[in-house]
Amino acid sequence: MKKNIIRGLVLCFVFLFCLGSAIFCVTPSQILIYRGDTPDSGPGLSMLKLTVGEEATITVKGLDENGATVDIWPTFKCDKELAIKVVEGKSKVVVVKGLKTSSLAYVTAIYLTDDGKRITGDLACQVTPKK
Repeated sequence: MKKNIIRGLVLCFVFLFCLGSAIFCVTPSQILIYRGDTPDSGPGLSMLKLTVGEEATITVKGLDENGATVDIWPTFKCDKELAIKVVEGKSKVVVVKGLKTSSLAYVTAIYLTDDGKRITGDLACQVTPKK
């Protein structure tokens, strides 16, 4: 009798834990990119203009299907005309630097969800020569 009660309680806790995880586990459906240290509201950047040697700080924000903010810590990649460095301790914030002239180069934020889905946010960058 005592074993059945304990077994029932364990199963109940496992069920409640799984239910809670399913309810509170929100995955992003898109990544928005903003200029600066903190994400703004609104649609985010689609184009960034830099001169060779210039740096700009960008920040990312994840949104779910309902438009609510979701915490993300993506990885970043960029084309060879650009360089990126993660701001210490914050992988949501990176500094982009124009290395050489380009009419179009990209910075991409990549986030993998728990179920293996790849979510990306792209920022086009135009790098012009110094004047």
